[in-house]
Amino acid sequence: MEMQTLQKDMIAAMKAKDKVRKDAISSLVSAVKKVAIDEGCRDDIKPELVARVILKELKSVKEQVDTCPADRTDLKEEYQARYDIISEYAPKLLSAEEVKANFAGDSLLLSKKGASLRMIGDQFFDSCGFEPVAVCETNNISATRSMVAQNAGVAFISESCSINRNHIAYYPLSPAMKRLNLVVHQKDWVLNEPEQAFMDQILNYFKQNTEHPYLAEKYSISF
Repeated sequence: MEMQTLQKDMIAAMKAKDKVRKDAISSLVSAVKKVAIDEGCRDDIKPELVARVILKELKSVKEQVDTCPADRTDLKEEYQARYDIISEYAPKLLSAEEVKANFAGDSLLLSKKGASLRMIGDQFFDSCGFEPVAVCETNNISATRSMVAQNAGVAFISESCSINRNHIAYYPLSPAMKRLNLVVHQKDWVLNEPEQAFMDQILNYFKQNTEHPYLAEKYSISF
């Protein structure tokens, strides 16, 4: 998807006085521009970046649809209308057969057995009836990114670790596969200053490096 296509369609919606469509596309344009500025490519926005932002916005609106109170039919209709419009621009997701066709000749860089990313990867390929060929098994995320950047293979990686986008193309899975990261301590434990700083640093990291910062919250766990 080209940025120019979104801008052209936004102008067309404005001329047609279609406020719902104009607002939905305008939100996409604004989101793409923000990410492009953050990643230092405002003057050269690639289709890959546009597609990535569209999928992110689509997921966000889908959550609004799913969590909207049942008695707020007006809001649910508004969210659904926006979702339907954004869906028109979202890249097509691969079917099980397409996954086999696209990954059949690729070398897979997998996490080691027992790692959460490995379980997610195995679950994904099992759902597609595909058995990948692994050329390397490592839990070192930096090493995995480096090997992908050097065209050594493809890998599964968590969203919070998806950096170096100038040399690596990232694609989301659908439905999304998630893992829960927890930092736990005894319920009545009073954190000292270094411990509290450590806890805050972890929470801030996930707030800054995930699509859904509100998920990085503190929870009280008794044990």
